[in-house]
Amino acid sequence: MRKFGVALVLFGSLSALTSCKGSSTAASASGTDATGSDDTSSTVDGGTKKKKKSTVTDSGTSSTDSGSPANCPTFDAPTKVAAWALPSIPESSGLVASKKNAGVLWTHNDSGNDATLFAVSAKDAHLIATYTITGASNIDWEDIALDATTGDVVVADIGDNNAVRNNLGFYRIPEPTVSESASGITGSIAGKRTAIAYPDGAHNAESFVIDASHNEGYVFTKGDNSILYKIDLASTDNPVTMTKLSERVFNKEVLGKLATAADLGESGLLIRTYSHVYFFPRETGDTVDDMFKRTPCLLASPSVANEDQAEAIAWAADESGFFTNSEHVNTALDFTKKQ
Repeated sequence: MRKFGVALVLFGSLSALTSCKGSSTAASASGTDATGSDDTSSTVDGGTKKKKKSTVTDSGTSSTDSGSPANCPTFDAPTKVAAWALPSIPESSGLVASKKNAGVLWTHNDSGNDATLFAVSAKDAHLIATYTITGASNIDWEDIALDATTGDVVVADIGDNNAVRNNLGFYRIPEPTVSESASGITGSIAGKRTAIAYPDGAHNAESFVIDASHNEGYVFTKGDNSILYKIDLASTDNPVTMTKLSERVFNKEVLGKLATAADLGESGLLIRTYSHVYFFPRETGDTVDDMFKRTPCLLASPSVANEDQAEAIAWAADESGFFTNSEHVNTALDFTKKQ
C-alpha cells in the first residue's frame, strides 16, 4: 500500500460499537459510510447502504446471526516503544511476535521490495537479522502469521490494489533461531509457496491470520465491506480455493473502514484499520468466523504522528498487549498494554 488521498463525504448516523472500559475507550462508532479503494480517493453511493445476507455491521446484527455484545477487557492507551528507523524496512506491512525467540518480532516489506524476512527487537526496534527468502517473489506481501503446528513463519502475498490478480498465495518459512540482543545477522532460507484463489473473483486484502487449532488460514478483504475467507491448510489443491464466510461493515469514516492488518491470539482477534483497532474476544471453541460475527471492542489507536500509514499489528508473545507500527520509516513501534 502506497500513499493515498481520501475524499470524505458525510451522511447519516450509524450505530455505536461496544466500547472497551478504561483509558483506551471513549471512542464512539458513529461515523460516515464510504466506499474506499487502495491508494485512491473514495466516494459514497449517496444513500443508506443496504445490508447483504451474512453481512454484520458494528451494531452486531446479521441476517444469519444476531451477534452478541463483546465483553471488553481494559487496555491502556498506546505508548511508544521506540523509533522505527530501519532503512532496510521502509514499508513494514506485517508484524508477528515470535514465541520461539523471546523479544523478537518478524516483519517484511510491502510490494516492490525484495522477498526478505526481518527480525526486529520488540524492546528497542533494532534490526536483528535479515533473511533472503529463496524461491519467493514479493509481488505484494501484506501480512504475516505463525503456524504453531508446523513452526513456520507464514507470509501472505495477497495484496491486489486493482483487484486483478490470479496468482495469490502464501509462503511458509521455517522460523530461524535468533537472540533479541543480536544484530547484523544475515542468511537465506527457502520458502515454500502455496497458491490460493477466491471463489468469486479478485479482491484486495491486507489482513491474514492462522488458526492452528483448526488448521485454517483466514483472509480479510480491504474495502467498504471486509469479507472473511477461509483457507483449508490441509488441502493439497493447486490453487487452494478459499471459502467465503462472513462480511462485516466497519461503521467509520473511510480510513476507519479499510482493514490493513490482523492477528489472532488465544484471547481473541485483532483487526486494525488506518485509524482504528478492533478487538473480537475469543470464547471457548470459537472459530475466526464466530469471532468476526460478534460486536467488537473499539480500542484507542496510536497517533497519526507515530504511525502515519498504519498497516501492521501483532499480539505480544504472552498476549499482555499488542504492537503496532507504520509502513514508513522514522515513525514508531507502539505497544498497547492489556490490563
